[in-house]
Amino acid sequence: MSEYVTRAIVLGFKDSKEHDKIFDFYTEDLGRIRVRAPGGRKIVSKLSPHLDICNLATVKIVEKNALTLTDAVVEDDFKVSREKEGFFARALRAANVLRVISPEAVPDPALWDFLIYSLQSGAFNFVALISVLGYDPRHASCTWCGASDIAFFNEGSQEFLCEFCGSKINENNLLYLK
Repeated sequence: MSEYVTRAIVLGFKDSKEHDKIFDFYTEDLGRIRVRAPGGRKIVSKLSPHLDICNLATVKIVEKNALTLTDAVVEDDFKVSREKEGFFARALRAANVLRVISPEAVPDPALWDFLIYSLQSGAFNFVALISVLGYDPRHASCTWCGASDIAFFNEGSQEFLCEFCGSKINENNLLYLK
């Protein structure tokens, strides 16, 4: 049995079983991980107040058969940033991109620093996020037509698209880069 204590940014969660939650974290030491929080859905859960999406928390995780969250304490809820118009929507979008694109259990100090800076400043630059993840939109061309003026990144297929080609796809999968 291994035990880890690390700083984590909450990327999202989903309900599991009757009383549990499954959390997606981007951690400083372990990269993106998915952990189970037994009793996380209960109203009296000691973890719930600390694990809002986009919070920075110190978490204690135990690995036996699976990663299990045993403790969490919020370090920063970025209240000042959350009050900025449009911040929370952009932060949620960035969290979703990370959940889809970033590899599991691969720590990336540059990505960690970018996330902390973005949450503290209240500004998410999607071009910079994609670049930190290893995709270079400055030198990309549209995957479909070859146009050099790209406007979208399709997180599902991980391809760049121009404005015209991007208009042909479901917008839920597209990250607007302009």
